[in-house]
Amino acid sequence: MRIAPRWHPDLIHADQLKQEFIGRLLRSGEMFKDKLGEGRLLEILSPTSEHKHSLKALCEPLKPYFPGPLEGNTPPSQHIPEEMLAVIYEQLAEPALSTSSFIAAVNLANVFMVEADLAAKISELLQKGRYQLHNVDNTRELTAVLSGLAKIAAVTRSSELAKDVRVLVRRYRNDPNLQISISDAYRTLFFAASAHAEVNDWCVFVGEFLENLAFSTLAKDDAEELRSLIQYMCIAEPELWTTIGASDAALSAFLASLLEVLHSVWTVCRVFRNGLS
Repeated sequence: MRIAPRWHPDLIHADQLKQEFIGRLLRSGEMFKDKLGEGRLLEILSPTSEHKHSLKALCEPLKPYFPGPLEGNTPPSQHIPEEMLAVIYEQLAEPALSTSSFIAAVNLANVFMVEADLAAKISELLQKGRYQLHNVDNTRELTAVLSGLAKIAAVTRSSELAKDVRVLVRRYRNDPNLQISISDAYRTLFFAASAHAEVNDWCVFVGEFLENLAFSTLAKDDAEELRSLIQYMCIAEPELWTTIGASDAALSAFLASLLEVLHSVWTVCRVFRNGLS
């Protein structure tokens, strides 16, 4: 994602790849519509076809127009249409920021060119609202919006918005009612890290958020998952060792201390059982 921020892991699912292929075929049909003739090929490939077997009938909203692996580092040719941009700013103008404030922006960021001033506006609103989102129905809704904001930070290369996403993740990792999982936390932050095109800046951002997660309150399973992630990430990008060595050491020490505690409990239980005997 650092190299090609527009193509993120969510887009690798088979259903989305199918939509991408449909979108490519429909765009080809539009480009060469004069050569499709009047038969079945026109019924299948024409973007305006109403035939029940047309590719258009298989389309899901927006998905055929999401970027594929070939477009990950290529800016979209189209800017957000004015009427859609108006909807985005109307949602952002809501008196209290909520997950619904960002729905239009998040959904359209995969399809159209997102300007830096929109990312700056979102960043400004988050800071002004003290990173508080109102009327959040559930954790799933929250993580979807956080992930979407991270992707906006990535495609606009907005390091400021990436920092704001990091604050939001930290805040909601500590929220007793809407606590996001460790996997949703690091997944979102890896998206946000892609705001940094240079590998050194990327490593620093990744190192900082992993350190924050590593030194937070963790269950044993979360600590093991996070340490496993660090090990695999450093195989993929060895330069990460320069910024996440402390995180790995902290997690290793934490897991070792848990083993010592378990051993002590087992010893006490054994002594107590022998005393009863």
